[in-house]
Amino acid sequence: MKKTNDSNVVSTSSTSTSSTPASTSTELPSVTAAEVEAFVSAIDTFALLLGSGFVVPQPEEVKRLVKARKEAPTIVPMVADLSTRYALSSAAYPTSVTLAKQQIVNTLAPVAERIAAVQKLVSSVIMVGQSGAWAGSMVTYGLLKNEARGNAVLRSALVPVRDKLRPTYETEDGGTTKLRSRSKKATAAKAGATPAASPAPAAAPAASPTPDAASVTPAPAAPAVVDAAPAVKV
Repeated sequence: MKKTNDSNVVSTSSTSTSSTPASTSTELPSVTAAEVEAFVSAIDTFALLLGSGFVVPQPEEVKRLVKARKEAPTIVPMVADLSTRYALSSAAYPTSVTLAKQQIVNTLAPVAERIAAVQKLVSSVIMVGQSGAWAGSMVTYGLLKNEARGNAVLRSALVPVRDKLRPTYETEDGGTTKLRSRSKKATAAKAGATPAASPAPAAAPAASPTPDAASVTPAPAAPAVVDAAPAVKV
């Protein structure tokens, strides 16, 4: 980390992506807990100064705010000057009140820029530092695991670390579990793999009732056939 005296701009050096240990380009800055506490205390004091009579708008209220142009810090004084010169102003928006609000914005703008830069710097330091600490810890953990193969006491001592390394899954009821088979994703996959029950076969049509013998009308008898040939007169 370097801070130039001319431009007062904080810059960070590039991060090495090689597998070798961190070089001088990624060395973390030296900072003490007392220095951090003093800085945080100063931030809290300034926040109390700003928030003593200010109510942070809710998201719904923010949507209703008039969105200012990027050139507002320049345009607002120009309009105020013309308003004073020609003696034209709004009763709801007096020129003096408008200029006072713009002055507060102009005063706090550098603070917002510095806070954003410091936040980015602190986030980068935390990211690089946590990455290096995790890499070193996992290398050491691998050595301990190898040693624990022949050391029952060490193997037992590594159980809490191993439990922490196991991933946590979300369950269907919104809880957490260490078992993948009980996770929300696994449960949904099982439900999707279960075949749907086949629909019940349609009921056979009801058999027509057997007609009663007494109610059946007998078919008409066929006319008798005369087999004898008619007599022939000689």
